[in-house]
Amino acid sequence: MYKSALFSGFEDSNVRKLVRCLGVKFKNCNTNEIIMSHKESPEYLYVVLSGTAELAAYDYDGNKTVLERFIQDSMFGDMFFKPLGTDEFSVFATSPCEVMYFRYYDAINLCENVCKEHKNFLDNLFMLMSKKLLTQSRHIEILTKRTIREKLMSYFEHQSAENGSFSFSLPMSLSSLADFLSIDRSAMQREIKRLNDGGVIISKGKKIVLVRK
Repeated sequence: MYKSALFSGFEDSNVRKLVRCLGVKFKNCNTNEIIMSHKESPEYLYVVLSGTAELAAYDYDGNKTVLERFIQDSMFGDMFFKPLGTDEFSVFATSPCEVMYFRYYDAINLCENVCKEHKNFLDNLFMLMSKKLLTQSRHIEILTKRTIREKLMSYFEHQSAENGSFSFSLPMSLSSLADFLSIDRSAMQREIKRLNDGGVIISKGKKIVLVRK
């Protein structure tokens, strides 16, 4: 719990005080277990403490689309995404996952004592929100690409920049990547083969190397 960026600069005793002040709750989930559904607890803000999770949408035919992927310090909740239509939306763990959650309005409304801890917590909270908005905008940018090749290369370029290297490992399986990019998995694998054959990338499983000539 104390490793979260939300508590950056806090002493352990102050974290415990703040947790009580905000009424923070904790939840541990196994792989593939649903963490939250957009039908429930709309007032809560969730923060990943460890593990990974995904926000997925399922249409009437059961087809799945991955809308967001969450890692440590990622945030999710209804305040960030309002479902439209009849699609079902849920966040599920893609590995053993621990999350904390609290009512958003309890967090932004300062306590009666206007304690220093609460103010620092808000600074950290807004910093994480800014990072989330940046991640969402990058995902949207990738999805606007017209071809599978363009989507893949845009995603690979972002991963290369985040890792500071032309060589990196994908943070998800190829199946999850296809869902994340909203493309057919078989078509994606064919395009990856073309990129390999054309000397644009070198890939082996989840390991990707961008070739610079």
